Amino acid sequence: MPTDILVAKKNLRDAHAVETAAAPLAEGDARLAVARFALTANNVTYAAMGESFLYWRFFPAPDGHGRTPVWGFADVVESRCAGVPVGARVFGYFPMSSHLDVTPVRVTEGGFVDGAAHRRELPPVYNAYEFAPGLDPRREALVALFRPLFTTSFLIDDHFGDVAFHGAEKALFASASSKTALGAAWLMRRRSGVEVVGLTSARNVAFTQATGAYDRVIPYEAIDAEVVRPSVFVDMAGSAAVVNAVHARFGAALKHSMMVGATHWEAGGPVQSPSGVQHVLFFAPDHIVKRTREWGAPAFQERVSAAQAAFLDAADWLKVDEAHGPAPTIAAWRDLVDGKAAPEVGLIRGL
Repeated sequence: MPTDILVAKKNLRDAHAVETAAAPLAEGDARLAVARFALTANNVTYAAMGESFLYWRFFPAPDGHGRTPVWGFADVVESRCAGVPVGARVFGYFPMSSHLDVTPVRVTEGGFVDGAAHRRELPPVYNAYEFAPGLDPRREALVALFRPLFTTSFLIDDHFGDVAFHGAEKALFASASSKTALGAAWLMRRRSGVEVVGLTSARNVAFTQATGAYDRVIPYEAIDAEVVRPSVFVDMAGSAAVVNAVHARFGAALKHSMMVGATHWEAGGPVQSPSGVQHVLFFAPDHIVKRTREWGAPAFQERVSAAQAAFLDAADWLKVDEAHGPAPTIAAWRDLVDGKAAPEVGLIRGL
């Protein structure tokens, strides 16, 4: 029977598995069996911001609960839609579930869009599914772990490159061991004239430095001793204490403060900025729309894919931890929610 992991919206640690009977497949629909998906801090951000950014709406669940969105691979196990054959491997956006029924529209040789009524008004980048045959297991795992995150990484780097880093000489990343931060920092470090500095917990400093993504990595406790130069700040953590420490230390030298994620989802609070610099949300889908209009969708995807391939080729520091079933999936989810997941390990799960 199809299985879903339901997460309580008001207590993200509260997760449990439920089984439901599969309904008959409607004409024009297809049923996907979710084979393997990545679990990262990004998924915690989806849940923590599920109401404000509509993430809970993609995959409806009983009142008070949500099906956390994840990225991964699935197989078409039943189809009543021309052009979406049984047996096809698909990459895309799924719930933390064993199955997903979709209503494919705009079907091409490369993939399709889920045209389900409840998804039509949601950001389109999340509704596209790509036929994805032929990857070896490790590369497929790396794609599941990094591809959606690396697109955001690419966009962060692209944004700052587009505005010449607001005149800054340094880029600071909070939650520097997160995969989105690692991708963006890796890209930025290949630009000239900007020092890329990672901020992370003391236990993660050595690992984060060893990835080669940063010029330097320091613990959060050392923010007050960091040399003040014109800087930009990229916040993956969502921790008010970290944000306020950076704003207090850098003052008017902070040229831009960007919020991207909420890996420290319980540590939020008001931003105190003595210089008045605003802590501004970066919503990746909006920037995707901007760049696809300017470059065209194929050119945008080609640039992201080329950068991602180079990054993945260099990601030999990552260990893949794969397990299947509700129990290991829920355990991995709770570790992420509690900030206990090891940054050098990529979690791949399936039900």
